[in-house]
Amino acid sequence: MKNVDQMVVGLGFEGHALPPQLVIVVHARQPFNLEAIAQRTKAHAKKKDGRILYVGKAGALPEVNWWQAADRVLIATITARDFEVVRAQPRSGIDHLRPGLVSLVRERVADDACAWFVATSDKWDQYIQPYIVLPFTALQGRKDLIKPAERLRSVVLSIPKDAERPVDVQISVKSTDAGSELRAVLTDRFHGEPVEVNGQDEWALLQIPNDPNRIGSVVRRLTAAGK
Repeated sequence: MKNVDQMVVGLGFEGHALPPQLVIVVHARQPFNLEAIAQRTKAHAKKKDGRILYVGKAGALPEVNWWQAADRVLIATITARDFEVVRAQPRSGIDHLRPGLVSLVRERVADDACAWFVATSDKWDQYIQPYIVLPFTALQGRKDLIKPAERLRSVVLSIPKDAERPVDVQISVKSTDAGSELRAVLTDRFHGEPVEVNGQDEWALLQIPNDPNRIGSVVRRLTAAGK
């Protein structure tokens, strides 16, 4: 990780929800030798669509596919077929992404964010179904999350570089009534804590102290109860 300059993680559920379509792009500070890394991790090489992929294990995942796109660029996927969406030549900017995602990045991500997360869909209730049913997932048995997932549309997280500035979490739902209900639930849930809840119309905005433990606690509690 000391050699990582930038990292981008793309996640999609429409093609296949379990496992999701996952593409990780890492820009390194210094050139690296993927073949040498593959040898140390006992990954094996295979050719696919003109690329040399290295296939190995990573934690609990049965396999991960790595491709060295340039001397300082590493791209990884869970399944080899997910490289079908990865172009041989990179595209600049974000205009090639979905319009809804582009507008969230431009309008909702803080200008001074050093790390951010954006997710948007109208089908979250469909995507979480296999994770609720299957026994080896963290959401097993969480049927209480289906109703909130039906109302959910977008989540935007912005972590500022300045540690004195708060972290912004923005959540949008599918109606103004659901937005008002969500703000009321969050205000009650974080009562007495240094978490400020605001927003209007379909949006709820949480401002959280810029502390990793606090951020992790808030994220866990957002999914702790299906309300």
